[in-house]
Amino acid sequence: MKSKFENATQVFGLIISIIAVLLFVQSIPAQETRGVIKGTVTDPNNAPVPGASVKIIDPARGTTLDLKTNDDGFFQANYLFPGTYQIVVETTG
Repeated sequence: MKSKFENATQVFGLIISIIAVLLFVQSIPAQETRGVIKGTVTDPNNAPVPGASVKIIDPARGTTLDLKTNDDGFFQANYLFPGTYQIVVETTG
């Protein structure tokens, strides 16, 4: 028959083990192999160019992603596979 002290020690050890596992699981970062291309389109006076057409081209895969810059001239292409890309920016005026 176990004493109350032995039972309390086992329960305490179990609680500490559960807490350690939960802390470890939450601290493991996700493995993401895809990348991001982001930038700001500006004119020669360094003013942002809103509404510019941005094409992110992946020649190896034969894919193109079409984007538009926001009011601050910013664009962002998410979840891109590793590789070499071409970026083409066009606007009128």
